[in-house]
Amino acid sequence: MKRIAELHPLEWLVYALFTLLTWPILFRDGMFMDAIQYTAVAKNLSEGYGTFWFPQLSYCSIGGLKAFHEHPPLVFGIESIFFKLFGPGIFTERLYTALVGLVNIVLIAAIWKKASPKEWHRLSYLPMFFWILTVEVPWSFQNNMQENTMSVFVLLSVYSFLAFKNYWGSIFSAFFLLAAFLCKGIPGLFPLIFPFLWSVIKLREPLFKGVWRSVVVLCFLGLFSVLLCLWPEAFLSLKTYLVERVLHRITQDPVVNSRVYILWKWLQDLSIVLLLISILLFIKRKEIQVLGLLKDDFWLWLILGFCGIIPMMLTLVQRGFYMVPAFPFFAIALAFLISPIVVKFKSPNWWNIRTQWVLTILLLILSFTLAYLNYGKVWRETEQMYLEREIGSKIPAGELVGADAVLWDNWTFQTALMRYHSISIIKNDPSRKYYIDAPGGMQLPADYKLVYRSNSGVCLLKKNDAIKD
Repeated sequence: MKRIAELHPLEWLVYALFTLLTWPILFRDGMFMDAIQYTAVAKNLSEGYGTFWFPQLSYCSIGGLKAFHEHPPLVFGIESIFFKLFGPGIFTERLYTALVGLVNIVLIAAIWKKASPKEWHRLSYLPMFFWILTVEVPWSFQNNMQENTMSVFVLLSVYSFLAFKNYWGSIFSAFFLLAAFLCKGIPGLFPLIFPFLWSVIKLREPLFKGVWRSVVVLCFLGLFSVLLCLWPEAFLSLKTYLVERVLHRITQDPVVNSRVYILWKWLQDLSIVLLLISILLFIKRKEIQVLGLLKDDFWLWLILGFCGIIPMMLTLVQRGFYMVPAFPFFAIALAFLISPIVVKFKSPNWWNIRTQWVLTILLLILSFTLAYLNYGKVWRETEQMYLEREIGSKIPAGELVGADAVLWDNWTFQTALMRYHSISIIKNDPSRKYYIDAPGGMQLPADYKLVYRSNSGVCLLKKNDAIKD
């Protein structure tokens, strides 16, 4: 019999499980509205519409700003490279988010092997498995959320510090923290506290030395930030993001009623993992005392994870997927919690390397088959996506189209038109060559003719004369 810790194919089995949980839905058409926005911005950037520091969503953009400043631009810049290489189809954005997911898994395993005892390195499948079973994680990777890419740089920052444990580690850690900030802003900076936690909890160094370790990373981060802001376009872009969007969002656009909502959501998202661990501890209740081994590691990674979500309680702008960059550290913490028990497991005769490889291959075949069968099918916002397809196919790409205020406020419809057809809409402008009218909409001049009417009563109208610039 082989111990579970010696079974290398388990890592590949986890990769296959991640593929099964994400790809069949990922390759369907339709995503969370924010995700459609992000991919539209990246596609536009790849086609020369907008610049890196001033990307564009559409002609009217968002919030009265001249460019898309809902988030810093790094994710759009990276994804735009994929669009340049592979074209504007939905396969490109799906390929991008799938690869980002796999990179996250690889980095989780790499951090585990740097932080755990050598004899536990082969248990790297544990934090990988717990991360995948976190409810919010597959959802985030089924939808091309900004947090997915930010999580890569957050993990790289922590890994850099562990890999070097000197000033080079601080330099690389600061560099990747700046990259995380350029993905989704201030939430990406929470690993700044990791050098302090590592020093005080893991190394048991004096408090002042732990503070100094984090201050060194902060100083390098400050230096990189100052150098970046010497670039006028970067300074203006980031200033607009922080002043016009972040401050406005925090003070005026709450999305929850309670500051502790994020903690309840955290418990929900980890419910499957916590249930599995509870079952394991019940079965092995006579061995629970071994959980005390390496308890410092458990608390180190648990506190780091909470540092990624507790600051969200300062505002009422809280969503579950905001926690995605923190979930790898909870997965690592829980893996440290039960590793003393798991390492003693002995596999039954049927659970051998051949069985694991067969199961891995079957999961991959099932994943690719379901992804192929689902490719292009609409899986959410069905009515809006089909409406966008019909109307978008009847308007030339690049048009600026008038639209009723009801349709303008339908952001799924509006962003999908831009993402898939490069069509911008402008509210209540009957001077345009095309106008999309909602049921019971405004009275238009007689020189418009009907081009298309949906079952819901939405009408596409075309003006007889030339478009007005």
